[in-house]
Amino acid sequence: MKISVVIPTYNSSKTIVRTLESVFKQTYNSYEVIVVDDGSTDDTVQLLARFKDKITLFCQPNSGAAAARNQGVKLSQGDLIAFLDSDDLWHPQKLEFQVAVFDKHADLGILSTRFQTVREANFTNDVAQQEIPLENLRFELISFDDVFLEPFLATPTVMLKRSLFESLGGFNESLITAEDVDLWLRSCYAAKYALIENELCTVIQQENSLTYRAAYSPFLAHLDVIEAFCKKNEAFERDHRLLINTAKSSIYTCIASAELCLNKKQDARKNLLTAIKLRASFRSIYLLLKTFI
Repeated sequence: MKISVVIPTYNSSKTIVRTLESVFKQTYNSYEVIVVDDGSTDDTVQLLARFKDKITLFCQPNSGAAAARNQGVKLSQGDLIAFLDSDDLWHPQKLEFQVAVFDKHADLGILSTRFQTVREANFTNDVAQQEIPLENLRFELISFDDVFLEPFLATPTVMLKRSLFESLGGFNESLITAEDVDLWLRSCYAAKYALIENELCTVIQQENSLTYRAAYSPFLAHLDVIEAFCKKNEAFERDHRLLINTAKSSIYTCIASAELCLNKKQDARKNLLTAIKLRASFRSIYLLLKTFI
């Protein structure tokens, strides 16, 4: 199977080379690389020119990650689509292991892996590069109920069938954040999903990233994604009210936890009361008590 590796980039001159090198080191070599530059104002495009024989480069005005990834898929030709962000890294056997799972389970639609997170300041070139025997490959099918409760598949770990991506219309370009959560939720509802237990990706946490700067805005966007999903799938909403309430309660609790870290106790208390009303948990009650201290 041919794989299309789609990499959106924006002002990534400090990291894009090492990201591409992690792709070129893959033990599975039937792949193409599509890099979509989303209006960079630094020298990212000039750096990418040195790889003109190894990648397809497309430059567009700044339109956001969702639009860049969608454009990358439009330009690609692979049977499977793999996404990678311009500051993250793959283990050399990442593609090999994912293709092996798809080979064994033709009915799968989407597949992700475990990953490790490293702060940029702590990054070294030797992270997670040790060879893994193929017999040590471990994976499991994940139910949609479990995905709904925690649909945070790390984008650089995801591989899915082109046919599934196209049938769902790709990423929702109207979403600024959580566009990935939205697509993974819809994908796992429409097709079977499996998780590889091996850590095959290194996510580099940048201190100036959108997620880092806005501690709880991704959770707010996640609430919007859940609401939109339920609105489009009325039967699911009718038959899974407890599951939906549990998921929402968890999100409100996460928002409150972030607010407590910022010493916003009144805001945290309000969100925790909402969480407890939806479905109480030990964590939500414990954090509520902390708002009075």
